[in-house]
Amino acid sequence: FALEGSLLTYVYMNHQYGMTLVHGGQADSARAVFGRMLSRAPNDRARGQRSLGFLEAWEGRWRSAARWFADASRTSVGEQQWTSAARSAALAGNVLALAGDTAQARAQLRTAAQYARAHDVDVRFARFAAV
Repeated sequence: FALEGSLLTYVYMNHQYGMTLVHGGQADSARAVFGRMLSRAPNDRARGQRSLGFLEAWEGRWRSAARWFADASRTSVGEQQWTSAARSAALAGNVLALAGDTAQARAQLRTAAQYARAHDVDVRFARFAAV
């Protein structure tokens, strides 16, 4: 990244590098890497929000993770990126279930399933989201 800094915010590179940092015990550095995506275009911002959600989940902060995933879903809806919106809503639902908030978990999973059905998101994903 020292030679070509723009690669750090290139599509999936940001998440992969950040998770490498997480696995290396450098969660704070990963948080900073993921945070770089928040000031970018909406699709990149959604990726950063989702990555921050994964980091929060990794650290057991389910409700914080759910907020990041829900933010990512809303950002993706604004860009009409329905697969990303459904995936992020499903992730929010799953971590809310881990937090013991069954009602909100179901609401997020229903939202994910609605996006999937309404916008022809892969049927296998729709089944996963509707659990």
